[in-house]
Amino acid sequence: MGVPVLSESIDYEIRDIIETLNNFSFIQTKACCSGYTGPDGVSDGTNSEWIGQPYILMESLDDVACLSDFLPFFMSRMIFDPFASDSTEKIQAYETKLNSINLPYDGDQLCHVFLEYRNNKICIYIQLRENGRQKEYVEKIWDFFRLVLTEYINR
Repeated sequence: MGVPVLSESIDYEIRDIIETLNNFSFIQTKACCSGYTGPDGVSDGTNSEWIGQPYILMESLDDVACLSDFLPFFMSRMIFDPFASDSTEKIQAYETKLNSINLPYDGDQLCHVFLEYRNNKICIYIQLRENGRQKEYVEKIWDFFRLVLTEYINR
C-alpha cells in the first residue's frame, strides 16, 4: 500500500477517488485538484469555488503492475478514440456506459494521460478535459472515473 495522504489536503469532491488509488500497492498520489478550491486552497465541499483544471498526479511504485495492467485498463475505458479503425464498432458501447451515469458523449476526450520521469520514478498525470464544458459535466467525468476504478477492483 502507498503512503497515506492527509485527507485534509485532498479536495472533498474527489477524496474517495484518491483514497481508492492510494490503496493500490503500485501507485501513490502526489497531487490533485478536483477543479474546486476552498478558503484554505482545499475544497471542503461546502465553501467551494470552481477554478477548473482538474487533475491527478501519481507516481509509480511498481512499474510493471502500473504500466502493464492498471494504466492500459484505465485508458482503454476512459479514453475513446474516434479516429481508431474500430471506433464505429465501439462507439455504441462507450455511449451506453457514459449514459449509465447521465454523461452525454460530446465527441471530445474526457481526459488526457501524460507520463513523465521524475526522481527516478514514472509519474502519471491525468488531466480531465474541461474545454468549454460546464463544471457539472466535469463532475460527471469524475463519476465515470469512479466507475472505471470500481471495474478495475472488481474484475
